[in-house]
Amino acid sequence: MQVKLVVVATDFSPSADRAVERAVELAKRRRAGLLVVHVIPPVLNASPLLGKASAGAFEEASNGVAARLRQISQEELQARYLAGTGLDQVQAEGLCLEGKVAPQILELIADRGADLLVMGATGASGLGESLFGSVALKLLRKAPCSVLVVRAEAGASQAQPSAQ
Repeated sequence: MQVKLVVVATDFSPSADRAVERAVELAKRRRAGLLVVHVIPPVLNASPLLGKASAGAFEEASNGVAARLRQISQEELQARYLAGTGLDQVQAEGLCLEGKVAPQILELIADRGADLLVMGATGASGLGESLFGSVALKLLRKAPCSVLVVRAEAGASQAQPSAQ
């Protein structure tokens, strides 16, 4: 299988960290590009029960939270995955997107012409099969490229990373 671009999805969970490690190995071995992507899901939507004034204030606050999440996510992507010395032989890029996770990743794969999607088997929520049933299963079913699902190491905790 010819692989020119490997896309790896991360939610910063231990399972996603393993998936990134595996994607880096594959990109090096195949001399492929690497795109590490994190999708920030929609923060909150204003309830129709709020009045116009309250809805405006809510939207402003929500936009502030979303902007802060974008900043933190981009910094974490850079520090955790792209600043390491293990990428010296790989052309790597990090990207933070916003929206529904599966559709954003599917669109990115199609737009970039990715040959392989790598992702962890469970996410930051630690829900295991529940999460796998939602995002990962949608990606497995709909991805226009091959998909590699990486299991976490035995005994690895699925706890979320600490906030800064």
